[in-house]
Amino acid sequence: MFTNEDKVNLLQDTFLLAYKGSIDYSETLAILRSLVNSKMDQYVLWRTFEWHWENLGEIVDYLPNTIDKFRQFAIDQILLGTNLDEILTITSTDNHNTKYKKKRMFFS
Repeated sequence: MFTNEDKVNLLQDTFLLAYKGSIDYSETLAILRSLVNSKMDQYVLWRTFEWHWENLGEIVDYLPNTIDKFRQFAIDQILLGTNLDEILTITSTDNHNTKYKKKRMFFS
């Protein structure tokens, strides 16, 4: 029901609110889980997550229990059954966003 722009803004806002301490990072992960479950395939959504993930890595020592929440999120994504070949292999049926996302993930 949300547009891709709405999803990016929602993800951006929840990360920023968590960073400021207004909400817990578990709320951010709940939003991210719902986006993943809704087949989040737009490059800009993943790039927004990637940007915040990189920044979070720099401050994680100051955030008790946060790394455990993100670690569990990563484990949950792996357990969904998607393998690395499916994530990185560009196919002729991939749309533009999917191709761009896969190239970004592979060459970052």
